[in-house]
Amino acid sequence: MTYDEFMKAVNSNSALPSVLLFSGEEEKLKQYAYQKLRAALIPEGMESLNESVFEGACDVRQLDESVGTLPFMTGKRLVVLRDSPLVAASRGSQDEAAISKMIDEMPDTTCLVFYVTGKADQRRTISKKIIKLGGNVDFNELDLAALTRWCNAKAKSMGKVLYPGAVAQISSLVGNLLLDVGAALDKVFDYTGNRAEVTAADISAVVQPTLESSIFKITDSVIAGNTPQALQVIKQQLEANANEIQILSLLASAFRRLLLVKTIGGNDRTKIAQALKVSPGFAGVLINQARNISALGLKNALEACTQAVENITSGRMKAQAALYDAVFTAVNETEMKQ
Repeated sequence: MTYDEFMKAVNSNSALPSVLLFSGEEEKLKQYAYQKLRAALIPEGMESLNESVFEGACDVRQLDESVGTLPFMTGKRLVVLRDSPLVAASRGSQDEAAISKMIDEMPDTTCLVFYVTGKADQRRTISKKIIKLGGNVDFNELDLAALTRWCNAKAKSMGKVLYPGAVAQISSLVGNLLLDVGAALDKVFDYTGNRAEVTAADISAVVQPTLESSIFKITDSVIAGNTPQALQVIKQQLEANANEIQILSLLASAFRRLLLVKTIGGNDRTKIAQALKVSPGFAGVLINQARNISALGLKNALEACTQAVENITSGRMKAQAALYDAVFTAVNETEMKQ
């Protein structure tokens, strides 16, 4: 289920599955949703008697005892497995069979939450079982419309008014994750002081682009064949203490993602969004990017980045020279367009 569907169920006191899987890259929403679930299940002041939290791998016997303990003065206990290797790792676990049986026999008096930092591994036995039971809650990045509503609400609470393009401007600099966007807004609000209006100039003055958002600009420049612009963004990131291997690794990931878009084919945003675990809006952006370079061009650009990292780590080339060489090679591949 989506974050909105989950929150609607919690706010209306509707029944939820007894076992939930919190997964996705939007950590701020995930934390908020957990606190709302906790408040809905456990009366204030009774948390210590009705909540058990296990970090990482846990003892199955202790977990079984906690799951089987009756709630005190409330309808349900809350049991949380944070970053359990049962759902967060790709390797097997000898506890899978026991936990799977425990899920099948989950009492109505317990809500078991697998809380994952980042994304769960949906190939795991336990993940598949929870998904089949309808207990997975996806915390993906907000689209621009939802992000705008969130930012405007935050601005209003601070007595501020954002200019119409503010959220899009901030998103282009730091991405769509609420932790990053919220931190950027805090900087802007501090900068504007007692002035209510927030302008484009205010945002430009204090919000610097993250490495991740810069990678998108570099990729865009490479595909457009704009070498000077790509090198300018790289220079800015190197001056901001990013290193060459970081940049190359993220560029390789960007080319690999575009190659997957090519492999899937078509213009179905929903299908590509599901495959890449991104928002439909961002999937549309990736589709447009991928149109301008062939699959062969992407493969060669990816290989250029991988080879550059190898050249740096082996000492065959200096880091900056290897990075620039990879960019020049990738730009040349833009001639191989569909």
